[in-house]
Amino acid sequence: MPINWSRRPDATSATGQPGLEPGNPLELTTAFVSALVFVIMLMATQLALAHLGRAGLNTLAAIMGIVDVDPFVMGLTQATGIVIPLKVAVAAIVIAASSDNLVKGITLTASAKNRPACRPSAC
Repeated sequence: MPINWSRRPDATSATGQPGLEPGNPLELTTAFVSALVFVIMLMATQLALAHLGRAGLNTLAAIMGIVDVDPFVMGLTQATGIVIPLKVAVAAIVIAASSDNLVKGITLTASAKNRPACRPSAC
């Protein structure tokens, strides 16, 4: 297999134009945006729990499962045991993960409707 990869033409030889260059994954802008989202989610989690109680935290969990579950879960794990009881945090994480999986399933089903059916033996 590596021999075949070494004989593949590079992106510039086929079109005469260079391909898209990958960005730097360690770019500071990306790190600052991730940190900002994390802090905002931590604040939103604390506010939801303080002002809306457990139902507010569960609602926020469902919304964050649709949007981006990672900062929400990281924020909950940082506050669990200190501000948020363990059982409440576990329930919120399960709701967020379930909501995230539901959205991914709907997206996959919607994008697969236009594809022809394929039997496993014929694929």
